[in-house]
Amino acid sequence: RTWAELTPGAAAQQALLDRSIAMYEAAVTLSPNNVRLWNEKANAHLARGERELAETMYVDNLAKDELYDETYVLLADMYSRRGDNDEVIDLLETGIAKLAASPARRIRPSQQMYSYLSVAQARAGQLDEAIETNRTILERRPEDIAALRNLAILLRDQGDATGDASYYTQGLDAINRALDAVNPNRVGDVTDLHRVALEISERLDDTTAMRGHYQAIYETSGDVNALRSLYNLTIEDADWPAAAAALTELIAVEPGDFRHPLAMAQVLQQLGQPDQALSFAERALDQAPAEEQAAISELIAGLSQEE
Repeated sequence: RTWAELTPGAAAQQALLDRSIAMYEAAVTLSPNNVRLWNEKANAHLARGERELAETMYVDNLAKDELYDETYVLLADMYSRRGDNDEVIDLLETGIAKLAASPARRIRPSQQMYSYLSVAQARAGQLDEAIETNRTILERRPEDIAALRNLAILLRDQGDATGDASYYTQGLDAINRALDAVNPNRVGDVTDLHRVALEISERLDDTTAMRGHYQAIYETSGDVNALRSLYNLTIEDADWPAAAAALTELIAVEPGDFRHPLAMAQVLQQLGQPDQALSFAERALDQAPAEEQAAISELIAGLSQEE
């Protein structure tokens, strides 16, 4: 089946799937109680577009072994892909209860079962339940980055829904735990975590934290938009030294944009440094389009009088 998925061309894929199904048919004939083989056969039928047959086989496999977690995950994935969140919830809540009640210590609900359940609960608007499901995942794996991120997002959404800011605080705690645990070389993960933290900090109107996350996003990923947003926040805070630092970076990464030296001239003017401001204003004038030059010339004239 895997080779069929990787093979280009519909006809070639169909031929390989047909061969795969024939092989699984022979295998389940020899081992009719091997649920893993039946699941693989169902997967092949699903890949061939036979969804109803695959679903029937998954359901039959649960009847064969109601404690085989993989079958719950495969069926939950099928329901999830077609948007049947209630079906996913009913299936997995039942399965988790059965596996958790098993006297065999090696049989326990899998992380995937909890993950699919949490997603379905969130999509169904059951935020409290989704939050608790993610907490269950974290009890088992306290440094699960995906679960910490998902928990933070759920807490953010619950804060939005209830107006209770304590959910935002809890969400930030989850993100900070994830940032402590994540591999710093995983740039995408680190950037994404800072973006979630940024969204929550914005809801708390914590501009200091927002600036920190914009800085981290820029330093981690080189996202110039984050640097621009950082600069805008420093202006809102009238933090002129921080604004100058952000503009220094912007000038370095976008040296041809006249707006950056122009903004630097204005910031340095606020800092009482007319000589340096004049130098940047003249640079902006050299780079600016004709329609912007009159305003910049006025700035230069004013700075010349301050010297």
